Amino acid sequence: ITEDTKSTTVNGSCTNGAGQTTNAAPLTVKLDTTAPTAALAATGTAGDNGWFIGNVTVTTTGSDPISGPVTCTASQAQTGETTGQAFTGSCTNGAGLTTAATALTVKLDKSAPSASLAVTNGTTGSNGWYVSDVTVSTTGADTISNPVSCTAAQTLSGDTKGDIVNGSCTNAAGLVGTAAPLTIKLDKTPPVVTVINLDPSYVVGSVPNVTCSTTDPTSGVATSATPSVPVLSGVGVYTVTCSGASDNAGNAGSASATLRSIYGWNGFLQPINDTAHQIGTATSIFKAGSTVPVKFELRRADGTIITPTSAPVWLTPVRGSRTTAAVDEPVYTELSTAGGFYRASGSQWIYNWSTKGLAAGYYYRIGVTLDDGQTYYVNIGLR
Repeated sequence: ITEDTKSTTVNGSCTNGAGQTTNAAPLTVKLDTTAPTAALAATGTAGDNGWFIGNVTVTTTGSDPISGPVTCTASQAQTGETTGQAFTGSCTNGAGLTTAATALTVKLDKSAPSASLAVTNGTTGSNGWYVSDVTVSTTGADTISNPVSCTAAQTLSGDTKGDIVNGSCTNAAGLVGTAAPLTIKLDKTPPVVTVINLDPSYVVGSVPNVTCSTTDPTSGVATSATPSVPVLSGVGVYTVTCSGASDNAGNAGSASATLRSIYGWNGFLQPINDTAHQIGTATSIFKAGSTVPVKFELRRADGTIITPTSAPVWLTPVRGSRTTAAVDEPVYTELSTAGGFYRASGSQWIYNWSTKGLAAGYYYRIGVTLDDGQTYYVNIGLR
């Protein structure tokens, strides 16, 4: 018998010299020359990249078509983390032939990697605040299934009272470790400082009652700004500053504004009625052709007379609308002023305006420009 067989009956007989034959009892033959199959298989919770992330059971299975069933190595367990544990097993058929299964390597990682967040770039201010763009990086490690992959660096650039940054790392087995959240307080903006209670102009010698306002919408105000007001000793442009402000992040803030120091002006003087300053008066009407004395005084805030640095400029009269009002001012005979400037006359400045040759029955606007940058006008009538 040369071929495997589960059962083959063999018969035979013997015959003596007298020709008598005796049949032998039949013989059953079982032949198996082929070893069984054998294979190893692992079962458990699979992760990534051929890793398991839970306890693993390794079983050996096999078969034999002739002398089965087969007997295989008992189930084996892998419960400890390992970068690679080799398992072997075999199966034996009924004929006693044994086959060794191909070895199986099990990689097991049941633990997530470490993960942590840290600021890797940013300028620190005060009280836990940052005052420049902040970069937060996530790092982690794993002793079993390396390498780990972590959340990419995150950048915060907008002011915030507290943004929560999250991050995680994943190991080669696919397990994720979550970092403890990190709160970032960012204030790149200095406090807003405003000069308040500031008028465009003040009379020379006065003391402006200027104050400062300080606000900060993000980290809040730590120190409010204080004003620095110059002494208005003369006419011109002066700068008021509000400085010393800071917010809780350590940013400093300041502001400045300008004012103009001007002469005290109480309008043109008699005989001209300056209706803007002399309440209850009517516009002066002079006789056409007469000389009209145009006068004014300049004063400090305390009322004392002040002399301008340069002579006030006479403004060429501009004819306006018609008038039929009667003359209500005396006729003056002063000598008319030559040139385009007022002249000093005691504490006053005067320009004797000759109206000779001007059309009667009209209003005229006359005025002055001072070296403090101000220009003033008054209307009179000629009849």
